[in-house]
Amino acid sequence: MKTHFYTSDAGEYAAALADEAASDEGACGYVFTAQSTPTIPFYRASNPSSGTHFYTTFIDERDDATNEEGYKGEGIACYCYPVGGPGVPLLRAYNQTTGDHLYTLDPNEVKNAPPGYVPEGTACNVLAAAAANAVPLYRLRDKRGLHFYTANLQERQAVLAAGYMDEGTAGFGFATASPGPAPLFRSYNPANGSHLYTMNIAEHDLAVNSGGMRGDGITGYLYAAPTASGTQPLYRSYNAALDDHFYTINLGEHQNAIQQLGYKDEGTTGWVLTAAAGASTQGAAVLHRLVGDFSGDFLIGSVGPKGLTSNSNYILNCIVGAGCNPIVGLSVTIDVTQPIILKSNSGSTKGFSFQLNAYSMNGYTCGYQQYVISLADSELSGVVNNYAVPGNPASILLWNSLVGMGGSTIPAGYKLTISLQTDNTSSVTGVTFLVVDGSGKTVGNKTQPLKDIQGFSALGAAPIAGFVMNFVGPGGGEQAILEPGGAGIFTYAASSILKASNQGPLCAENLNVFTVETANSVYGMMSASASLKLIQTFNTNGTTETIGFKGPFRLPLRPKH
Repeated sequence: MKTHFYTSDAGEYAAALADEAASDEGACGYVFTAQSTPTIPFYRASNPSSGTHFYTTFIDERDDATNEEGYKGEGIACYCYPVGGPGVPLLRAYNQTTGDHLYTLDPNEVKNAPPGYVPEGTACNVLAAAAANAVPLYRLRDKRGLHFYTANLQERQAVLAAGYMDEGTAGFGFATASPGPAPLFRSYNPANGSHLYTMNIAEHDLAVNSGGMRGDGITGYLYAAPTASGTQPLYRSYNAALDDHFYTINLGEHQNAIQQLGYKDEGTTGWVLTAAAGASTQGAAVLHRLVGDFSGDFLIGSVGPKGLTSNSNYILNCIVGAGCNPIVGLSVTIDVTQPIILKSNSGSTKGFSFQLNAYSMNGYTCGYQQYVISLADSELSGVVNNYAVPGNPASILLWNSLVGMGGSTIPAGYKLTISLQTDNTSSVTGVTFLVVDGSGKTVGNKTQPLKDIQGFSALGAAPIAGFVMNFVGPGGGEQAILEPGGAGIFTYAASSILKASNQGPLCAENLNVFTVETANSVYGMMSASASLKLIQTFNTNGTTETIGFKGPFRLPLRPKH
């Protein structure tokens, strides 16, 4: 069934055309691609099963909680400043055992929190004291130790009456948003691919909480009311038989849909920029309109000239709105579902490797980071191979033996994991390599702090802006030819939002470099949605063609024993 889809994201637009056979139906005016107002929403969600509450300024993070973790959206708690803005940091910590989130202005409270709490950085910036137009963010705690926060005085009184204890305030925010463009929230129905776009967070939450929809981020920012000039209404109508919401800036088209095509008038969604105003406004982009079958949402298409093969996979990043953020809490798990069997290599080393190749944030000596589980000459090893930006010779390299395999095969049922550790600046400080066999027994486990590797003091640590997962030859630029029929699943998980892209983030070091090793590996397409966890399949049914990329992601071969 065909329904309408709208996006201001160039990658989504291209993916919808190329991979979903969608048809372009023109522009719906221009929207802003990033929040430009001084304050931003502090979204709220609750988990009915545990009674815990969760607050974040990242709609993608809240969407992941409502889509995957049983939370229900509860609108906007208040408005606050972005991290690094005015005011002081509202710090956040999380207790995985109880599910409780702690928000505080006091760094010592995070440092000395009861056992089980893990620091999660800064939620946003708030005011430390009362000010004009500011409202307190009340903090309360129940008898189990679970915290609750609200800027609504009546809600605070009701919660106190229900037995919560008063813990003062967690700073001061704002009850209303700053004037200017506001988010256009998006949700979709995976059963039929229909999408809903609304500026009303209550309508969005109702659709996700009880309407079978899944939260899908923010499509752009537009005005809730007309401005003096340069804006036009974005009309909205709905066809229940198609479960299709239709948006247009053309009043005649809107009226025709209502009078002739079975749509019901639903008024105006908001006000977008006209073509003239949008083309001359910095930070504005076309709101594309497409029609197609988007059941199950849709996937991002191929990457390189040969598609999703060998050393050409997606670059995953943490782009939230206009923010290019470091990836933290990253773990990649390789589940081998069908035996991976080496047929031959282009060189003398027998094997293949799973390479987590990461691009550092700009401004660090360590420009490129490589964390690898390699099968070389019948032994699985965990490898760290990080090196500096061009022009700086600093580097580190260390091979850690994990387990002997007795040959060049990884049987079905094996699970390999690469997990990165970071410090309070989001810089990678260590890595854990884990190997679990088909019976569930851990047969290889090594945690490697980077500081213990020779050369680290000259290279230093750095945050990751983006990374690529490649299943290729064992090192030294070698090509691996693998028996057809091998298969598995990559599970990408992080405590920051992950999103697959055909392009790397601009805040990363030189992105025109790729893995040198190759293989006949093939990768599956991935969801266009952002999430804390993304899944991708792989197999060994491809052809052994060299993609042609050359760059510093060259893993030195393991020294012969």
